[in-house]
Amino acid sequence: MERFRPASILGLIVLVVFSVEAMTIPVHAATSVPNMISVVVGTDGGLYWNGFYTDHWAGWQSLSGASPSPPGLCQSGHGRVELVVEGYDENIYHKSFVNGTWSANWDKVPTGATKDQPACAVLGTTMHIVVRGTNDDLWANSLDLNTGTWSAWANLGGSSPSAPALAASPSINALDLVVRGEDNKVYHTFYASGSWSTSWEWARPDCGTLVAPITNAGPAIVSGNSTGTSIVQVAFVAAINQGVYLLADFAGRGWNVNPTPCVGWQVIAGSLNPPTLIVDQSVPVNSPGTVYALWNSGEGSVALSSRTFDLNPGDKWDTGPLAGPHPAGGYTLNRPAGAVLRSGTIGVVVSGASKDLWYNNFTYCCAWSGWTTITGSTNIDPGLISVP
Repeated sequence: MERFRPASILGLIVLVVFSVEAMTIPVHAATSVPNMISVVVGTDGGLYWNGFYTDHWAGWQSLSGASPSPPGLCQSGHGRVELVVEGYDENIYHKSFVNGTWSANWDKVPTGATKDQPACAVLGTTMHIVVRGTNDDLWANSLDLNTGTWSAWANLGGSSPSAPALAASPSINALDLVVRGEDNKVYHTFYASGSWSTSWEWARPDCGTLVAPITNAGPAIVSGNSTGTSIVQVAFVAAINQGVYLLADFAGRGWNVNPTPCVGWQVIAGSLNPPTLIVDQSVPVNSPGTVYALWNSGEGSVALSSRTFDLNPGDKWDTGPLAGPHPAGGYTLNRPAGAVLRSGTIGVVVSGASKDLWYNNFTYCCAWSGWTTITGSTNIDPGLISVP
């Protein structure tokens, strides 16, 4: 725990700028639940959080910890969110946000180490995590959220030079994991019927000659639509043309066994970083919901693309009522963070040109509110999550 230390008061001043307002915990933060939570690693290395309540941010507060990597966030029930981070000692630490309050202490995973951002996802009352070990091997563990008991580590039989991406499909009690392989292709495996698959597959569905290019960064994944069919959406940035490649497929199963129908990889405009994927299950009404890709262009400006979250080959990206993409302007060299603020509205947090933090939101259909400062800063990708 030596290097996973509480952030100093000096560090807090560096992050939020010295002011009485920023240093004071708002009264309502302890008595109500925010719509969204942002967690960031400040420019001092300390971890901080901020809550968005209806129409405003409450102010940054220290989480009394530090990390060299972006935070891992996942929903775990009504009014509850889990946070998993890499410590400066490469150990793995966890906190819960429950009904407006963070747990007082960090829960350290008893064994194991990582050198990257952990991935987390929740099925029932069990939080699953996947980490890239210090030798690049991929490992899985789980935490019983009722008892606080960690399981033993499971070696997934693969390795990656980048952080893993994990998504849960609660309706079928399944997890899907995508990673960048050592050969820079995107690989997939899954957890179903209480255990992990023993094999990895190159994430290329059997769609004729469609072949996805290689990538030099970790992929993204998200799950869930509103029609009862569990579908995952995967995205990555190609190493050669910086195009954002996207694939929809069934959750909790292999992808290369003649999926029907087969949508195949689709491509939207170029990006500096892997996109952030967001699902709004309630928009449009009486549909499978909408999946959004939030990305930054080669020039650093922020944009949003969308499609209906289904496996209909006719439903392409940036068609229909949300035909786009929809540029938000602004500037970031980091990966934008996004989450559903409320039905029909997506909240976005980015680290700007001077590493200062900015907020915007996109409302269906189809307008950006405009960028406003959140009075904080981070050198790495910010985190943002809806509070269910």
